[in-house]
Amino acid sequence: MEDVVGDAVLSVASQLKEQPADFPPAWFSLHGPTDDADAAAFNSFAWTVLRRRFHDELRRRYVRELAPDDPSGAHDPEPGYLARQTLRRLSAELELLSEEDRSLVMDAVSGSRSPMSSAERVRLMRLRSQLVAALKNHLTEVADT
Repeated sequence: MEDVVGDAVLSVASQLKEQPADFPPAWFSLHGPTDDADAAAFNSFAWTVLRRRFHDELRRRYVRELAPDDPSGAHDPEPGYLARQTLRRLSAELELLSEEDRSLVMDAVSGSRSPMSSAERVRLMRLRSQLVAALKNHLTEVADT
């Protein structure tokens, strides 16, 4: 858990450093935000980053440890097997995306993203198409076996 929190702190710091113009100036004062709205916005931002890192860790752990492998010799897999394998494949595909792309996809899914630019909408459409293609390939592979 400490790794997740440490990653979140580093991510918040790097985002603030790389894109300071995207954040309220009060966040950069020595005394921190004095306005309740600015403080609430910072708190929300930090929790969002922490939640993303936590979800990243859960996806990694699911792919690495919890997702079952193919049942050896089973012709009729247990109920839910295909759904778990598809979730495992989706988790693995999300891990292959850059942090920025993964955040864009996750924000779009959760509906927490502010209005997107045209470039972001195009990028999101391409990312979704890429994920759908990977899942279709997976389902085709499963159907062929």
